[in-house]
Amino acid sequence: MINKKVDKKTQTVLFVFFCLMFVFYFLITFFEKIYERSGLKTNKKMEMC
Repeated sequence: MINKKVDKKTQTVLFVFFCLMFVFYFLITFFEKIYERSGLKTNKKMEMC
């Protein structure tokens, strides 16, 4: 019983950790894309000025 409980706990912890890493990676790539687009827009504006 104890082993099963520990296995379930470790599985849930690993699953949550994996989900958090995936979401964190997705957010980083998403914000990088937005930052690049905003940077390109600002560069274009500076060139026009």
